[in-house]
Amino acid sequence: MAGVISYPTGLDYQQALYNTDVAFRDPALRGGAPVLNQLAMPKAIGGNFASVFTIDGTDGHRWAVKCFTRPVPDLSLRYEQVSKALNRVTSPWKVEFRYLQDGVLCQGQRYPVLKMEWVEATSLLPFVEAHLWDQETMAGLAEKFGDLVRDLSRHGIAHGDLQHGNILVTPAGELKLIDYDGMYVPGLDGLGASELGHPNYQSPLRTKDTWGPDIDRFSAWVIYTSLAALAVDPLLWRALHVDGDETLLFHKSDFTDHDSSRMRYAL
Repeated sequence: MAGVISYPTGLDYQQALYNTDVAFRDPALRGGAPVLNQLAMPKAIGGNFASVFTIDGTDGHRWAVKCFTRPVPDLSLRYEQVSKALNRVTSPWKVEFRYLQDGVLCQGQRYPVLKMEWVEATSLLPFVEAHLWDQETMAGLAEKFGDLVRDLSRHGIAHGDLQHGNILVTPAGELKLIDYDGMYVPGLDGLGASELGHPNYQSPLRTKDTWGPDIDRFSAWVIYTSLAALAVDPLLWRALHVDGDETLLFHKSDFTDHDSSRMRYAL
């Protein structure tokens, strides 16, 4: 949005979304019902630069609405190109989304939002925990992830932040990718990265100048290796994963201090 210097906070958006008739122009979101938290306020999931709200739309569908809390470089241009690229992709990992330039009214001003298809699925960490001792499922999960990464590469696309929080497993066993903020697609070559991804999945050498269709290579191997290793030996989970860890098996320190890496020795 041209001229925007600062953005509302997640709390500001919560208050605005009490009245979706006023907050939204999009016909599916306007008049929709936000999912509420225990305090009867619109429930927000906070992230690095956005808050995500769930809206039961007037079209009968449930939508995730990402409201930005700080500027993202070239936000409109990035999503315009990502939208064009993904419109040519029919792969099952894709989640439908639409960038709305004047998406939400908050504190008397309109701000952009990202309207995303709500996916009934389980995120990767709890799925892995629930199926640790099912070798066939874990091996199949690794294989499906490998297929997903190959498909991204085939289209010249890179997600930019492959990590457990952005990978969902549907009840049918399909993998879905969410959060396309840092995605590389053809047409964005000159912009550079807007983020560096989760440090437990990314090379410590990655910078904002690390940009192009190959930026998922490191994180893809981290995830694939973790899933394949757990399929062989589920006890690695108990040995290397601590409750509350923001990772599968590898940690940032495994990439920066090889000699002290527990994962290195376990493998």
